[in-house]
Amino acid sequence: MGGVGMERDMLPKALRRLPRLYRWDDRSISKVKCHFDDPKVILKRYEEKLALKEGTKRHLVRGGRVVLFTWVMEDGWGDYYTQLDVANILQGAFPEIELTLISLIHKNRSLPKEEHSLKSYIFRYTGSTRHEIIYEEFPEEVYALIKSASLFLQLPTFFPHTRALLEKINILRHELIGEYGFIDSSWFHPKTSAHCMGLHFLEKGILMRTIPKRAAIPRFNLDYTKTRRGNYVFLHILLKALENDPGDVTIATPSLLLYIENLENGLRDILKKFNIKELILHFEEFICPIEIGSSGKKLVVQHMKHLPHREFLEKLAATDQLIGCTGDGSISEAISAGIPFFYDPPPHKRNFLKDLIALAEDHLKEYPETVAFLKLSLKNEHLILEDVIDGWVSEEFLLIEQEKTSSEDLRDEVLAEKMGELLQSPKTQKGFQQLSAIIRKEYAINETLCEITACAFDAIKDA
Repeated sequence: MGGVGMERDMLPKALRRLPRLYRWDDRSISKVKCHFDDPKVILKRYEEKLALKEGTKRHLVRGGRVVLFTWVMEDGWGDYYTQLDVANILQGAFPEIELTLISLIHKNRSLPKEEHSLKSYIFRYTGSTRHEIIYEEFPEEVYALIKSASLFLQLPTFFPHTRALLEKINILRHELIGEYGFIDSSWFHPKTSAHCMGLHFLEKGILMRTIPKRAAIPRFNLDYTKTRRGNYVFLHILLKALENDPGDVTIATPSLLLYIENLENGLRDILKKFNIKELILHFEEFICPIEIGSSGKKLVVQHMKHLPHREFLEKLAATDQLIGCTGDGSISEAISAGIPFFYDPPPHKRNFLKDLIALAEDHLKEYPETVAFLKLSLKNEHLILEDVIDGWVSEEFLLIEQEKTSSEDLRDEVLAEKMGELLQSPKTQKGFQQLSAIIRKEYAINETLCEITACAFDAIKDA
C-alpha cells in the first residue's frame, strides 16, 4: 500500500473479515462473497479510504456549488438531520461554496421547523416501499441548478430512482454516500463507485455530532426504540440497572404507544418485579396514572413530541442512565454523547452492530463489561433464518442457527437482566465514554466528507 503515503503502523485494522458464504451441506467449504472477491478492488477501496483519511486536498476548494440530495424515509427524520449536519460540516470547512439542499419528504409528513440559512427545496413523494416510490417532478429551474453544480452529493439512504435522476441531469461529478453498515449491499459494495458510512474497514466512518454540555438529570432516560421487543428490553435493562435506587424514574419517548401495548404483553409483571407502584403516562396535557403495586417508586413515561433538533440533543445530553436506539441517527447521537445505549437494530443493521462489537473488543480491553453489554445486544431469539440460496448460506445464517440450537437461554428477560446488571457497574459507563472518544478520533466520517468534496472539486479542475 505504498501509494497511500501512510506508514503501515498507521493503517486502520480490519476488525472483521470480508463477508463469506458457506455450503449448506458442508460448512467447511466457504468463499468470499462475489462483491468482495477481487483483491485489487479491495486494495483500491482500502487505499482510497486511507488517502481520504490523510486529507490533503481541502485547501483546493475556493468556490462552486454543492447540491445535497436526500430522500427522507417515512419512518423518521434521521435522514433529514443527517443532510443538515453534513451541510453544516461542509459550510464550516468551505465557507466560499454555495450549498443547496434538495429533500424528498413523504406527503404525509410535516417538515420539522429547523432554522438554517441554506437555499433549500422540498419535494413530496408517495409510497411506502422502494418499489412504490413516486416523487414530485422537479421544475426546470431545479434541474438547471443541479446541472450547474460542481458536485451532486446524495446521502444517506439510497434513493431507488437515483440512477435515472443522474442520467437525466448528466452532471459531471456526483457522489453517493450510503447509510451505516451497507458495504455488503447491491448499492454500496466495493465494486460500485459509491461510498458507505459505517465501521467496517471498507466503510468511511460514522457521523459524530456535537452534543450540548448539560448535567444529567437523575434517573432521566431517553427511549428511541421502535419495536415492542426493543421497548420491552430497554425498559427491563433500565429498571434492573436502577433496582437499588429508590428514586422515581422518568423516560421520554416518541413511542408512547409501545408502552401501552406492552402492558398487555408482560410489562406489568416487570414493573411489579422492580417495585414500581405507579406507571404515569403523559401525552401532551393528558396524564394517565396506572396503579401497579401498593408501594415503591413511580415510573413516568412522557410522550416526546417532535422537537427542534437542538432541543432533542439537549434532552439526550441530560440522559442519566440509558438511551434506546434503533436508527442511524439515534445510534450516532448516543455514541457521540458517550452515554450507555441499548441498540435494537433492524435485521439489515446487524452488520453495523457486529462492526461496533469488533471495534469494542479490540479497543476496550480494560472495559470487558461494556463489550459484554454490546454482545448481548446482538442476541435475539426472534430472528428468522435466511433462505438457502443455491446451496449457500451467509455468516448471519450460521450465527442465528447456532444461537437457536445452543443451550444458552436467549429469552428477552434473561438478556435484559444480564445487561441491566452490567449497567450497574461504573466501568460499563466509563467504557461507553471511552468508545465514544475512540470513534470520534479514529472512525468519524466528518473530515472524510470534506475530503470527498475537495477531491470532487479537484477532479473537475483537472477535467
